[in-house]
Amino acid sequence: MSLYKYILFSLCLNSQIMAQSESAEPAKSTETVRPLIQDFTAYTLKAGQVKIGLVSSVGITDSIQIDTDVFAASAGAANLSVKTSVWSNNRHRLAVGLGMSYLSKKTALWGNASELFDELEYKIFRPQMSWTQKISKRLLLHSFWSTGIGPISVKLSDKGRKKLWESKYPDGDYDKQTKSSSGTADDDANVESNNVVSHRTLQVQSLLGLSRDIIQVSGEFVRDSTKRVILTSRIDRTELEGLSSQGIRVTAGQEWQIDSFFFRLGLGVLYQVLDGTDLDGEVIDDSGFTPIADLDFYWIF
Repeated sequence: MSLYKYILFSLCLNSQIMAQSESAEPAKSTETVRPLIQDFTAYTLKAGQVKIGLVSSVGITDSIQIDTDVFAASAGAANLSVKTSVWSNNRHRLAVGLGMSYLSKKTALWGNASELFDELEYKIFRPQMSWTQKISKRLLLHSFWSTGIGPISVKLSDKGRKKLWESKYPDGDYDKQTKSSSGTADDDANVESNNVVSHRTLQVQSLLGLSRDIIQVSGEFVRDSTKRVILTSRIDRTELEGLSSQGIRVTAGQEWQIDSFFFRLGLGVLYQVLDGTDLDGEVIDDSGFTPIADLDFYWIF
């Protein structure tokens, strides 16, 4: 929680700096800028509006929308969420929601899941809450929280464990359980390869919407009616059987609006800590920085 307070303080400080720079700049038109429709904001689509993108949505009423993560669904993770705006005034808006995700060997759409896994089943329910504070005409602060509740059962088959081992240690020997061709078990380069694969495994799980806990704070600065800058700090926790990760990421990006089309591009860094036992039975204790992108595109009609 102290880390969350630090992030909130940093964003508030940035907000004050942006507000001071805003007062020093000549006024630009923001009359036609649309609210930021994302899971981490408290805004919802209007009745009948449709958002088509990596996350697609439809407005049921002016305060209720239904979402589905297209990327996760394309990998076989069926998902659906409902978001409702429950309270608002001139400066604040609060929304709550509930999401559901399901993945199994039968629904998985990558590789030969039935051959690589003896068990594979996710059933996740995700309550969430979004709060948007309008600090000024151009400056907004979005706070988001969600938690994943439900069982996750993953067990590799013999073929799956061998494939995971070989992806970690391409120069090793699975049958002899040596991590390098020389037979040196503690080869630094191979251990590093092991950690990279494990980091990526949990990052993919996060992209599929299966993270356990997420706390995110984002600052939005509206430059004009077609451009906005978004600064984001996020803390998340992910679990995969005996392996868990805690990560904190910071990103900065700009979003452009061209008629009904929106495009966001940014960069950032992720610091992730891994701890526990991987699916092949190997004990892992590692941490490190990874560059990440903040990329999104969608249409609103």
